Amino acid sequence: MRYILFTLITLVFFSCAPKVKRYVYVKEYKALAAEEEIQILGEYDKRPPMKNRVAFIKVKDSGFTTDCGYDLMMGLALTEARKLGANVLKIREHRKPGEYGTCDQIFADLYKLENKDLSEFRVVEPLDSAASYAKLILYRPDGTHFSAGYSIFFNREILTTIKGLSATEIKLQSLGENKISVVSPNREGIYMNFEKGRSYYIRCTLEQGVLADNLKLELVSYAQGAHEVAQLLKKKP
Repeated sequence: MRYILFTLITLVFFSCAPKVKRYVYVKEYKALAAEEEIQILGEYDKRPPMKNRVAFIKVKDSGFTTDCGYDLMMGLALTEARKLGANVLKIREHRKPGEYGTCDQIFADLYKLENKDLSEFRVVEPLDSAASYAKLILYRPDGTHFSAGYSIFFNREILTTIKGLSATEIKLQSLGENKISVVSPNREGIYMNFEKGRSYYIRCTLEQGVLADNLKLELVSYAQGAHEVAQLLKKKP
C-alpha cells in the first residue's frame, strides 16, 4: 500500500512539473561547459541564419503547475540549450500565465554561432540627439474603437485619455523621474526616468476585476512596443 501511495504521489508530482519538449535538428555539438555563456535574443530581435539552428524547444506547464515564473522557465530553457551545445537562445514567443496555462511559457530556437557578436540581430532603441524632449507612446491593443476611455495621469495632471485599439505619442519636456498612473494620481503607477531623445512604450491592457475592470500599465521594450504599435495601426479603419 505504501508503495502504491508513493508511486501515486510521485506521478502526480512529476505530472505537475514544467516540461521541456525539444525538436533537434543538429546533433553534432558537445554540451557547453558550465562557464560558457549562452546569449539571449528577445522575441522581437532578428533571427540568426537558419543553417546555424540546433533545435526548437518548448518550455511549458502541465496545466496545474504552480510557482513557475519567467526566471524558472527561462532557466530550464538555458539548461536545455547547454545540453545541446547551443550558445544562442532566440525567444520565438513568450506566453504569460493566463489563457494558455498557469505558468510563463517559453518557445525558443537554439543556435550555435562561432562569432557571438549579436549586434546585427538586436533591435536597438534609436537615440535622437537633437531632440529636447522624450517620447512617450501609450497604446491599447484590446477592446474596440468605441471602448470607454481611461484617463492617464502624468504625476498629478491628466496627460491623455486612452481608448481601445489606439495609440498616442506624446512629447514630454519634463525629464527625469516622473509617475505615470491611471484613473487617479493617487493610484499606484509606474515611476520612469525619462531621458531626452529616448522613446518609451507603455502597453495598456484591460483586466477584469471583481467590482470593475482595471487598466493595467506595463512598460515594454522599444522592440516590443514598436512592433505591437505597428500591428495595431494596421487594424485602424
